[in-house]
Amino acid sequence: MEQIIATGRVSRGWLGVSARDVVQEATGVAAGAALVTVQSGGPADKAGLRAGDTVVTINGREVADTAPLVREAAALTPGTRARFDVLRAGAGVVVEVEIGLRPVTRRR
Repeated sequence: MEQIIATGRVSRGWLGVSARDVVQEATGVAAGAALVTVQSGGPADKAGLRAGDTVVTINGREVADTAPLVREAAALTPGTRARFDVLRAGAGVVVEVEIGLRPVTRRR
């Protein structure tokens, strides 16, 4: 509501990815959000995130599945930088992403 009052609109952070939940096979417990697609030219792509990366934290906050990935990304201010801890081919990688502005989707 504060954003609407101040600017007349709501700005949400955007990465340009689609993801799926990662489940640890032995326990069935969610363990991250695996990037399925990374939009060419989007914030995640520009930062070097890749399809197949599994996001485990954003700015130190745990990403147990896709819900916190979406929630945390949307809550970030467009234009700011965020630290993403990811697993890539079994190794830990840190990627700094400049958060984009979520595109407006028009409803019919």
